[in-house]
Amino acid sequence: MFRRTVLLIAFLLSFCALAPAQMPSSSVKEITAWPKGWVNINDGWRMKSGDDPAWAQPVFDDSSWPVVSLAAPVDPPIGFVWYRLHLRFPAGRPAMGLVVWLPENAYEIFVNGRPVGDARIGSPLTVHFPAEHFVPLPDGVQDMEFAVRTQATRYIRLSDGESHPFGFAEVAPAAVARAFAEQRRLDILAGIHDK
Repeated sequence: MFRRTVLLIAFLLSFCALAPAQMPSSSVKEITAWPKGWVNINDGWRMKSGDDPAWAQPVFDDSSWPVVSLAAPVDPPIGFVWYRLHLRFPAGRPAMGLVVWLPENAYEIFVNGRPVGDARIGSPLTVHFPAEHFVPLPDGVQDMEFAVRTQATRYIRLSDGESHPFGFAEVAPAAVARAFAEQRRLDILAGIHDK
């Protein structure tokens, strides 16, 4: 009897090891379609000032962090600020991209704990101008835990009273997202469109 019980427990534990890890965020934003060509994901982000590499990991429990909207004015402290959001995409989705408004050389983006894009954190003594950035997302992944690490400095130049270094975020099929980011960048340079 004892041997059967031990074998049954070992058998059940082997299935636990095969089960995928659950994402710890308390809420998941479902992206099922993009009727305008993109989906605005400004709401539902969790934000925390400070800096800990563990905050990039998908197993990190951010449920105690306050929920913020990127569209709402926020006055982040000088230093590092992290934002996290859990998205779920449909199976069989096309290649997707993320479009974000963040200061140049003052951010990093992680998806499921891995850095994506070519972002980096530069010197806090340089002037960082916010700009639109296109970040390709991993193919074939349905659940994505986004972690965005920003560095708020006195030298970030924000426009028209804006105080939030992370201005907006959208997801779209990759070709649409890339074209969207490039067109906005050109419009801003030409003075046609303000973010």
